[in-house]
Amino acid sequence: MWECNAINNTGVLYPIPDLGIRLNPGEMRSLSAVFTYDQIKSSRNLYSAVDSQSIIINNGSKNLNRKKGLSYISY
Repeated sequence: MWECNAINNTGVLYPIPDLGIRLNPGEMRSLSAVFTYDQIKSSRNLYSAVDSQSIIINNGSKNLNRKKGLSYISY
C-alpha cells in the first residue's frame, strides 16, 4: 500500500490550502490516510511546499530528500 506522510519542517503553522489542512510546527501527518492518491499527486500547494523544503515527505519508512519527495508526490 502506498503511504505518504507530510512533516512540517518550519517553526510555524503551515497551510496546504488545496488540501484544506494546516500542519503544526514539526507535526507529521498521514496524508494517504485522509486523501486519495490522485488528490495528493495533484496538490500544487503540497508540491510547492516540498519544493521549498517547508514540508518533508516520508514514505512510511524514511524521510525523502527534496528531489525524491517531489518525485514521490508527482505523476
